[in-house]
Amino acid sequence: QQMVKQVVNDMRQNRAGIRVNAAGDEATEEVAKILSGIIRGIESESSAPDQYIVAGESCVTHGQGYFRIRPEYEKGSFNQCLKIEAIRNFLSVRIDPSAKAPDKSDAKWGFISDDMPRTEFESKYPKAKACGWKDEDAGDDWLTEDTVRVAEYFEIDDVKDTLYQFDDGTIAYRSDLPGDPPKNKIARERVEYRSKLIVRKITSKDILEETSYDV
Repeated sequence: QQMVKQVVNDMRQNRAGIRVNAAGDEATEEVAKILSGIIRGIESESSAPDQYIVAGESCVTHGQGYFRIRPEYEKGSFNQCLKIEAIRNFLSVRIDPSAKAPDKSDAKWGFISDDMPRTEFESKYPKAKACGWKDEDAGDDWLTEDTVRVAEYFEIDDVKDTLYQFDDGTIAYRSDLPGDPPKNKIARERVEYRSKLIVRKITSKDILEETSYDV
């Protein structure tokens, strides 16, 4: 316990933060500074150092700790902003066990689950049925008298595509073009897999919401 306190206190004294470094042929210090300022604003709005400490303390204590970055709409607007938040219950996270990278960046799927009060669930998803893992009255972890478990299911879907380089030097994917390009304009082509992130909100039986992102 003393060692845990010492490590966590070191975290508090040496606060973590995201840094942007210019790397690559087209990167510039000016752009890196602009991105750093944007990220500092996101961290400030999210009280990010505190979120990092919560995740770090969980990692020290339990061997696992997580925080997430998620988009949310600003009130009264269609603008979205990013929020950094710690996941306080590390047991609510499940990540693809076949992932080999230390940070699990090569994972193909993952879950974050949350036990939602029944009244809130019924108000937010009036067409969905509150179900346990086996049936409506199973009484398992997915359904209690007071809560319904709702999970976010993240899945990486690798979609086959064709990458073209045209005779004028421009590059484009087949899926981004309105139709097949003229053969005489193609200088080179090759098959490439593009990753798409699919995010679903689910109960034990139903898909409540679904969104996809190019990654």
